[in-house]
Amino acid sequence: MNPDKFNFAEKRIEFIRFELSENGVESSREFLKSITNFPKPKDISGIRGWFGLVEQVAWAFSKTQLLAPFRHLLSPSAEFIWSDKLEEAFISSKKKIIEAVKDGVQTFDVEKKTCIATDWSKEGIGFCLVHKSC
Repeated sequence: MNPDKFNFAEKRIEFIRFELSENGVESSREFLKSITNFPKPKDISGIRGWFGLVEQVAWAFSKTQLLAPFRHLLSPSAEFIWSDKLEEAFISSKKKIIEAVKDGVQTFDVEKKTCIATDWSKEGIGFCLVHKSC
């Protein structure tokens, strides 16, 4: 365990973007800050970065409606124009995503069977923590 990730005063351990303590499981404050502080996309790389960050917490909500206003910007053939309407949607989506993540963590039930589903590619490896609910 990395001693920098353990808060001795609060007895918190950061693990895979979650903070574990004697009071339960919460989303990592640092990860939530990365959502809050994500800069306004200026080009296709920026919007792809936003989609990639949101994908990491997609387990907590349906991202379809929240990301719909930005989807057209993913196309290399689309002209990248950031309007006031998109800016409002971007700010609103950040708030909604953070609330959904917080609510999603609170629904974690330690009594249910849990597993980690992994996936990999040439660029990296990912995982998803899932409950068995049927």
